[in-house]
Amino acid sequence: SLLGNPAILPERQSEFELGTDLGFLDNRITLDITFYQKVIDSLLLNANVPTSSGFTRRSLNGGTLRNRGAEIGLNARIIEKKDFSWNFGVKWWANRNLITRLSVPAFNIGGFAASLGTFRIEEGQPATQIVGTFDRSECEDPDCLDLDPNQDGFRVFGNSQADFDMSFNNNLSYKGF
Repeated sequence: SLLGNPAILPERQSEFELGTDLGFLDNRITLDITFYQKVIDSLLLNANVPTSSGFTRRSLNGGTLRNRGAEIGLNARIIEKKDFSWNFGVKWWANRNLITRLSVPAFNIGGFAASLGTFRIEEGQPATQIVGTFDRSECEDPDCLDLDPNQDGFRVFGNSQADFDMSFNNNLSYKGF
């Protein structure tokens, strides 16, 4: 079902990262902070094609994707005794992605169904946006324009990318266990 493309090129990625690691109290408490931006050119996409072609999708170099984010980690060696130790850590990170250039018309891919939500690859929007169809009879014209600004029958349901992620960890050791 996937139409090949002999002119396909590899994706090209460039990344800029800036960060620091800090230690306090003889490194019993450490803090690491990182900011980054990654740009992917010649983005590999599997775009939809008319099924009358005998295929459902084709591979192509279809645009540019930008990721920006930050990561912050805090670790503490709270207790350090001969037979017992306790280390604690917390990490926070956030990432924002954006299709900055798309050389094909916007398309939907994956998901469950248009009525339940599907991913939409669209210039100027995150690659993780979820769109779906809606009942136009449930809104009046000015409201419908807000729900469907592109006038294509789809409204944005949300984004699968979390606003941020966080993790906590504890490492306890007692007499080598």
